[in-house]
Amino acid sequence: MGAIIGRFSFDPDEILARAVLERMLDASIRRPTDVRNVFAAPGVALGWCGAAREHTASPVGLSDRHTVRVFADSHLTNAGELRAELECAGHRFHARTDQELIAHAYD
Repeated sequence: MGAIIGRFSFDPDEILARAVLERMLDASIRRPTDVRNVFAAPGVALGWCGAAREHTASPVGLSDRHTVRVFADSHLTNAGELRAELECAGHRFHARTDQELIAHAYD
């Protein structure tokens, strides 16, 4: 099991301190082999840490139009079925992650 942490600001121009997020992740790591990842954009900073086997290149999934971003530590049991249904509806995937699948389904 991993940990997701973050900070959000209603001021979209506010740059949130990445160093603060890094310290929060350091406090969340349970095992020396845990890995972590950070996503930062104006107004939002998100971090994830967990076992290396759960680690993906990016914990952020984007929809086709890049209007939906999903930050998740997940395992979808019906991922194949959902992906096939969304592809039939015209969605195009760039990665094979649950995060991207959730973003497309929400969109």
